[in-house]
Amino acid sequence: MGNNHEKFFSKEKRKLLILGLTGVGKSTLIKTLNQGNYQDKKEDLQIIDIKLKNITLCAFDMGGSERQRIFWRQNFYGSQGVIYVMDGNIDIQKALLELEKIVIDTDLKDTPIAVFVNQNGKDNHFDTTKEFLKNKPGKVNVFKGSTLELKDIMSCIEWLGKEMKPI
Repeated sequence: MGNNHEKFFSKEKRKLLILGLTGVGKSTLIKTLNQGNYQDKKEDLQIIDIKLKNITLCAFDMGGSERQRIFWRQNFYGSQGVIYVMDGNIDIQKALLELEKIVIDTDLKDTPIAVFVNQNGKDNHFDTTKEFLKNKPGKVNVFKGSTLELKDIMSCIEWLGKEMKPI
């Protein structure tokens, strides 16, 4: 039967998970990356190709409600990168608990994880998140910015692009 991930994803196309609690800006981040070409989702999962320079990101925009988070893990296998979105409108403890589950998951052991702290929210959770991740395993980096501004998101994407390995 073979591995469908190897057939579908390559050096030019990478599987990227966009995760985070409800209302943190996951869909806005994708819309910004894709220059506005994205409809607000009505499903629990939407998959969209984002063409950037010499790479296409196959972004899995996954719902963030408690009911939807139980399905995140089903998409971990074969993922080549993760963006975990946070902002100041969320419960930081709940967000960090979900982030820890992602960081320690064995299916994401060698997968780069970018934590994007969206500053459209009330508070800046950047320092708290950096401190929380200080001694965690794996390739994890924290970025801050606005999901509405492409320049902030691009530093996150550039880091992921360097760290993501083709299958």
